[in-house]
Amino acid sequence: MNFTELNPYLDAQVVSAGDVAAAKTLIALVARNGKPQPELMGTLLICLALRTPRDRHTCVDLEQVGDWLTTEGVDANLDWPTDSASWLTAAKKCPLIFGRPGEPTPLIVDGTRVYLNRAYAEEGAIAAALTRDKAQHLHIILGGPGTGKTREVAMKFIERFKAGERNIKVALAAPTGKAAARMREVLLRQCDDLKKLPDGKDVDWQAVNDAIDNAFSGTVHSLLGFGPSREPRYKYNADNYLPFDWVVIDEASMLPSSMMYRLVDALNPATALLLVGDPDQLASVDAGSVLGDIAKVASHKESILFTQTKIMRDQWRLPPEIDGLARLLRLESPVDGQVLGNSQHVDAVIKYLESHKSKISWIKPDSDTKKLAELQDKVVTHARQLHACAISGDPQSALSKRAEMQLLCAHREGPNSVSFWNGFVEHKLGPYTDTRWYFGRPIMVTHNNRAIDLYNGDVGVIVPDESGTPVGAFSDGSSFRVVPTMRLENVESVHALTIHKSQGSEYDEVVVVLPNESSRILTRELFYTGITRTKNRLTIIGSEAVVRSAVSQAIRRASGLASRL
Repeated sequence: MNFTELNPYLDAQVVSAGDVAAAKTLIALVARNGKPQPELMGTLLICLALRTPRDRHTCVDLEQVGDWLTTEGVDANLDWPTDSASWLTAAKKCPLIFGRPGEPTPLIVDGTRVYLNRAYAEEGAIAAALTRDKAQHLHIILGGPGTGKTREVAMKFIERFKAGERNIKVALAAPTGKAAARMREVLLRQCDDLKKLPDGKDVDWQAVNDAIDNAFSGTVHSLLGFGPSREPRYKYNADNYLPFDWVVIDEASMLPSSMMYRLVDALNPATALLLVGDPDQLASVDAGSVLGDIAKVASHKESILFTQTKIMRDQWRLPPEIDGLARLLRLESPVDGQVLGNSQHVDAVIKYLESHKSKISWIKPDSDTKKLAELQDKVVTHARQLHACAISGDPQSALSKRAEMQLLCAHREGPNSVSFWNGFVEHKLGPYTDTRWYFGRPIMVTHNNRAIDLYNGDVGVIVPDESGTPVGAFSDGSSFRVVPTMRLENVESVHALTIHKSQGSEYDEVVVVLPNESSRILTRELFYTGITRTKNRLTIIGSEAVVRSAVSQAIRRASGLASRL
């Protein structure tokens, strides 16, 4: 193999230098055994398979690889076979690298999908665990924001107590600590509401509350006992099952394949697993789209997952106008009695934004300069009000004010980004923001800190304590708690934050800021997640071209999980 043949693909960023270096190592091992070496296509396929985790795929789908690379922004004007047969023929020429399922080769070829060996094994283990015993241990609750998913969890939970069970050990987990903590709070509130219903008389509510109060609550990592310096790194695994009767995973759309594998590997066969989430929201930041794949399969009546799935469609949180936009972005809403295709949905969204102006404002930066200036003033005014609430000595008021309005950006850096808007607001606020811990500074924790019970994504406000010393105030359900700034090592200002970081949160008013140009991360799922964070009002900043791009571009994750369920 002449590796200089890969230079055009390196230049086009189809593969990286690291991919090529790893491929060289594998091919050198083959050469040492005197076996045939792969030619250009085979070598390129090795590199593509090595690239999959970086691009958040679990495999290379040879039926779609051409479209996939074009979607990733790769120059398509390359010598690029479009038929899977050519790729498979190239793979067969190197059997020590490309093997069949069950063989100990670095790469596995299953039909028209090519996996890293470990990724293939993990995907198979997930499928086997979810479908075991006709999935009787599995409950899937799907729905958008405000559709009553947690209430459904509470009802299923109470059914166990009605059946006479007691001392149920429960785990409430989520990809983020913030989401897990919120689930406990909402679950208790839903149980209090259900207690008032006529059939609530037959339930031992003290036992229910005790089970929730004593439940584990934290990240999936902490649930599994992750320890980076420990061997094995996860305390709970196939040799040491999780000690729970019920495991509830909220915001399951954010769960990557690797973590889902760790979870099912550690589940006792007798443990009930509840997966709760919105498959239309953003997928995991790591490889895989587990909940999305499950949702696809569960929608078919012939699937064993169908009867184990509850889809929540009616919502009570979003105003009707914003709910209508959300339904369009989920591609579920018929217009004029006709179910629309993707391209028609793009036109329908544009028409909807132009006509629904009671709760939705659409600012086009190039033409709506006056509206943009007014919005900027409004954002700065809100930040000044937050400062005033903070220095008033009422942390709860400051926390409530912070939740009234939130800027959500698609990008962290660049024009119309988190960095730009945070800098803009702090500049307008004046010299008191020159100190790091200025009063009224909204902050987000960026790393888990179990010692002080703060987790990545937790948001607070800097306020003065009784002596005037800056401290961080964080909401703790209906109350608040303060943390000394000396213990707040990893925080950032969040006058604006990314849409990714906002997932699982809600605000009275949301401003969704789109970039000047389309980008890889600007997808329909990102747009949908941003607009559904509001409880009352929505403002969108972005040109028509960028909005069209966001609506038409969906997240693409190559995966074989759906076909194995």
